[in-house]
Amino acid sequence: DGEFSRLARDLEDEGYQRWLARKPGVEPPWRIDEAFSAVLHLEPDELAEVAAEIRAVLERHAGAGVKRRPVGAVIRLFPLLPEQQS
Repeated sequence: DGEFSRLARDLEDEGYQRWLARKPGVEPPWRIDEAFSAVLHLEPDELAEVAAEIRAVLERHAGAGVKRRPVGAVIRLFPLLPEQQS
């Protein structure tokens, strides 16, 4: 989990930074992106349910066509922990 997860996050971040740097030169219809976040209040089984629903949406669009432009999707669902008091 540790090393592979860090590598995956680094690659996601690199791709996003490349997008931000080159976005002004992209053809106008593609100069869009969506970034959003939310704080959810869930039980463990509900977190798993939300993850499954998101995966189902992504799977419906995966491999939808070779001629379509690839779009990165980064979803992270994790418990928010309180800050450590020193």
